[in-house]
Amino acid sequence: MENKARHIVISGTYSTGKTTTTTALSIATGIPMIDALSAREILITLYPGRRFQDMSMTELLALGLYRFKERIKAETSLVINKSDFISDGSVLNEWIYGTVRTKIGINPGAVWYQQFIKFFLGLNANRFMKKYLNGYGTVVNDYAKKSYGRL
Repeated sequence: MENKARHIVISGTYSTGKTTTTTALSIATGIPMIDALSAREILITLYPGRRFQDMSMTELLALGLYRFKERIKAETSLVINKSDFISDGSVLNEWIYGTVRTKIGINPGAVWYQQFIKFFLGLNANRFMKKYLNGYGTVVNDYAKKSYGRL
């Protein structure tokens, strides 16, 4: 019987305990943990001094694409070598975040009047974002199926 690599993905929104859970599982099982940059680390690199709730659509897209690149980079050699890993997050995270933000607003943590203004100014952008995220979703889902196994 072929010994298949175990690719365990812990996914969820910001500050829900993904890193804590991933670290604990890695220690308990001996399965290596993927060490990819967090959204906060990337934010500091790309946009020093910016807060998530103040980011524009362009900045959020750049953050998501950078995280996708970092995740692929961190996982590639382990996937190719058929090695086990536990991933703190996944390529699906940014796609899910973006899709939810097209429904609840780009900056759900912003004060109400900023959300109101951004909603009306972003109506055309939101239509584009939905199309963009559909294409992005096709790519990340394909990668996830090939790299993580069952979804």
